[in-house]
Amino acid sequence: MKDEQYFSTNEILKKFPQLRVYHIDYLVRNKKIPCLQSGKGHPRKFPNEAIEILRKWQEKQSVS
Repeated sequence: MKDEQYFSTNEILKKFPQLRVYHIDYLVRNKKIPCLQSGKGHPRKFPNEAIEILRKWQEKQSVS
């Protein structure tokens, strides 16, 4: 049973059309957003809290 929903990179890019793949790569590499699964041959999985973190990050970027 899956009690927590996970998001893929493609789902996040659909939610945030201004976000690019390299933005997500940067945030994952610098541990700004949690990534539950990652690696060659394994698609990234992001928890629900990553959506809120990305929303705040995007607001911060648009203000600057």
